[in-house]
Amino acid sequence: MNKDLISGIALCCMALAYFVASRAIAVSSLEDDFGPHGLPNILAIALGLTGALLAVRAFFAKPRLQSVAAASQHSAHGKPLRAVGLLAIGAAYILLVDKLGYAISIGLLIASVAWYEGLRPSWRLAAVAIVGAALFWLIFVRLLDVAQPAGLFF
Repeated sequence: MNKDLISGIALCCMALAYFVASRAIAVSSLEDDFGPHGLPNILAIALGLTGALLAVRAFFAKPRLQSVAAASQHSAHGKPLRAVGLLAIGAAYILLVDKLGYAISIGLLIASVAWYEGLRPSWRLAAVAIVGAALFWLIFVRLLDVAQPAGLFF
C-alpha cells in the first residue's frame, strides 16, 4: 500500500467525520436559504471526493522506481527552502490581489504554484489556471456571496 492510497482513505474518513460533526450545527431562526449546514456539507463532499480520487488513482497507479539522483533532489535539506518559496508566492498574491483583483490574482497564484512545483509552462498550465480561477471566483463570489477585491480590471 502506498502513501497516496493511505492518504486518500484517511481523507475520506476525515470527510465523513466532518460531515457527521457538521450535522450537529444548530439551526437558527436567522438562517438564510443556504442554511448553517450548506458550506460544511460542500466542504465535506469536496474533501471526500478528493480523497476518493486520490485513493482510486493510487490503487490503479503502477509502482515507480525512484532513481538515486531523483531521491537526492527530494532530500530533507531542500524542503525548508521549498516552503520559503511557497510562502513568497503567497506573499506576492496578498500584495497583488488588491491591485489586480481576485480572479486574476488567484489565476496567477495557481499558475505560479504549479510552475514552482515543476509543471512546465504550456497551454495546459494556462488552462488549469484560467479554469481554476473561474471556479474559485464562481464559488466564492457568486455561490457564497463573499466579497472579493475587484482590482483595476474588473
